[in-house]
Amino acid sequence: MFPLILQNLRVVEKVRVTQKTPELQEKKILVLGLGNEIMGDDAVGIIASRELRAQWEPGIDVVETPNAGFALLDFLEGYDLVLIIDSVATGTCAPGTIRELSLQDFVQTPALSPHVVGLPEIVDVARRLDIAFPSTIRILTLEVEDPYVIREGLSVGIAPRLRELVRAAEEILMSWCVRRKECLSYHNNAS
Repeated sequence: MFPLILQNLRVVEKVRVTQKTPELQEKKILVLGLGNEIMGDDAVGIIASRELRAQWEPGIDVVETPNAGFALLDFLEGYDLVLIIDSVATGTCAPGTIRELSLQDFVQTPALSPHVVGLPEIVDVARRLDIAFPSTIRILTLEVEDPYVIREGLSVGIAPRLRELVRAAEEILMSWCVRRKECLSYHNNAS
């Protein structure tokens, strides 16, 4: 989970699928699933990223990590388009609510420690150091009740929402004109 303060959250809406452009064909795309598998619902980002890895073309990188803070800088460097999938526990809406956030939804706050930084701080450091950083970062979150429960597997209230989270991620990938593996196979067989 991101150690960030959120503002102006909104529920995910359908994303319009666009036509593939030459500029997008050369873009490096990353799906970054965040979480910890032994922390129950906090694993939702990792589990969703595994489902996406199995279904989408090899042209995107799918990475899962329990890391946060400055460690994410290494994962994000060199990509053009990034989709981050993670759990949040804001208490501002019901568990199971799926939201899409942007960097503007996060408030940059002075960190009490260099070990606890969020996306705004990471983006700021990347700019200051002139690191090749994504032009687009989209963040899908699933509200959970308690991400600190030690257990394997998702809770009964969150598990049924996983499919919807994956569907929302697929909509974003399609808006970036990425095709599923099965579409590629179909088009290759049709030629």
